[in-house]
Amino acid sequence: ASTTVEPTAETSDVLCELTMMDGNHCWAGPLRRRDLAGPLENSWKDPANLRLLREALVAPAAPSVTAPPLFMGGPTAESSWKVEHGELQLTVRFIYREGPVAAIQSARFPKVDLKDSLQTICRSVRALQEDVRKQKEQVQLERATLQQRQEVLKRRLEILPKEVEDHETQLLEALCGVLNAQKRRCRGRWEST
Repeated sequence: ASTTVEPTAETSDVLCELTMMDGNHCWAGPLRRRDLAGPLENSWKDPANLRLLREALVAPAAPSVTAPPLFMGGPTAESSWKVEHGELQLTVRFIYREGPVAAIQSARFPKVDLKDSLQTICRSVRALQEDVRKQKEQVQLERATLQQRQEVLKRRLEILPKEVEDHETQLLEALCGVLNAQKRRCRGRWEST
């Protein structure tokens, strides 16, 4: 089985659009907030819960009666899929050390045309590839800009010691000129008295 998860706007009742395939059949539809189980309904902004949900949807685990979950890496997630009357029924549980917690209880997805779904997935993939290409171009442009700024700053830093030396020389000359003028005034007053 294959699952595609497309996130949607956070303000919507729809969390994401799901497309599930078993090779011959396809089911698609939105995963809505009302599909979420009570204990976790308001905690989907937590990255750990989103990670668990994605793990359960993208790589559903086969149910195992004998093997307990491994908690060395933290909680895990499992999903079960069942087809009833042409609809796909999805249930997701998060498995914590303390015990399982229902995350999604019986979300239902209608059967859709496999060809149309594959075309939609291909369009989504192409759009994502285009977004990635644009982001890469933007990163390269930003990197080039930063490298140019770095070069300008390096040249500026190389020039600074000479500029500081020249500025100090000018200040000393100006100070000497002021001191000499003051000395001449004092001498002129002394000679006039």
